[in-house]
Amino acid sequence: MSKNSCSLQHQSLSIGEKSLPFFIVAIHFSTSITLILSILIALLWLVSGSIKDTNHIIKQIPATFYALLLLGSLTLSVTYSAAPFSQAFATLSKYRTLLLPLILIALLTSEKQRRYCEKFLLTSLIAALIFSFVDYFNLLPHNFVDHFLKSRITHSIFMAFLGFFCLHRLYENGQHRALWTIVLILVGLNLFLATDGRTGQLTFLLLAVLFFLQAFSFRTALILGIATLTAFVVFLFFSPHAGRFFEGINESINFYHNDPNVDETSMGLRLGWWRDTLTIIWQSPWLGEGVGGLPYRVQQVFPGRSALVNPHNEYLLMTSQLGISGLLLFVAFLASILRRATSLPQTQRWLLQGIWLNLLISCVFNSSIFDHTEGHWFMTLIALYSAPLLTSQTCLASVSSPKTNPNI
Repeated sequence: MSKNSCSLQHQSLSIGEKSLPFFIVAIHFSTSITLILSILIALLWLVSGSIKDTNHIIKQIPATFYALLLLGSLTLSVTYSAAPFSQAFATLSKYRTLLLPLILIALLTSEKQRRYCEKFLLTSLIAALIFSFVDYFNLLPHNFVDHFLKSRITHSIFMAFLGFFCLHRLYENGQHRALWTIVLILVGLNLFLATDGRTGQLTFLLLAVLFFLQAFSFRTALILGIATLTAFVVFLFFSPHAGRFFEGINESINFYHNDPNVDETSMGLRLGWWRDTLTIIWQSPWLGEGVGGLPYRVQQVFPGRSALVNPHNEYLLMTSQLGISGLLLFVAFLASILRRATSLPQTQRWLLQGIWLNLLISCVFNSSIFDHTEGHWFMTLIALYSAPLLTSQTCLASVSSPKTNPNI
């Protein structure tokens, strides 16, 4: 390899590494900038020659293999999709986030780089928390603040993980305990009072239980879990902010009693989409309708129904597009993340397990791989916490051996 080519590769890798923290910030606040930076990082990854490390990354981190296999299956399904080719391809392009773990892990070439990205992640999450309160108390015009806030569901998912992270920081008894205590309190107020995101509330409660099981003995975890459940029950029955929980329960009950008035409610729409998607899956259980094919098949089977873009459930969406084999492939992807966590140091393992649980729950109520922000966010965090923890010797090797990627 010529010196010029080698220099270009090193410069591309360096720019990619420096772009990654800003990409993480963009995910939380700007769809367009996220798209631009994701394309830039992918191009830099190619130019840097990091693609040659793909086999090594796949062997060490199987989640990247299953993500590629899932993307490959979706690509193949374009050939039989019920959607027109242009629409099938447009839908396929939204699953490009499945490439992110492979690309980003190659750019996380040192533990210092990973820690640096984590700081940008936490700064972004805390900034989103602050903007949410600014909006709640009407401190700035809504038109201005709305540019920095994601949807209630997405924001609540962010906050659930931030709360989980705070619990671990407090457990570690490290620096800035007062700061993390304040952030944890603000996260709780934000989730249960300010935003009322039911997905985030449920996720935070389950993440808290996961934290108890990670950090304490089973007996202590059980006591803390019961105390948390008791506090939540008190919130449900005595707080004026618990209305959306009961609203969702009532809407679900009315839906199963075929109440026509519930069809346009939040839970009514979601349950209707799940019902229609299950009907389509029953008709094509093995191969599905192909990527992007679900809305077109629903229109054919239920011509009078409102338009269905996706069922807001990633498990159903994957199954409707790829059949049972696609669902099994997606479950294998999720399982590989959890398996990867077992080989990591304690703190990194615990955080990756939290991300896994967050994704598991989120995919029940949202299409969290298909959706732009959540897809980028989850895949980026999977890469960030799946990346090998590099020692100082490995980092020194990266300087002395430029032809290989030392983190694999």
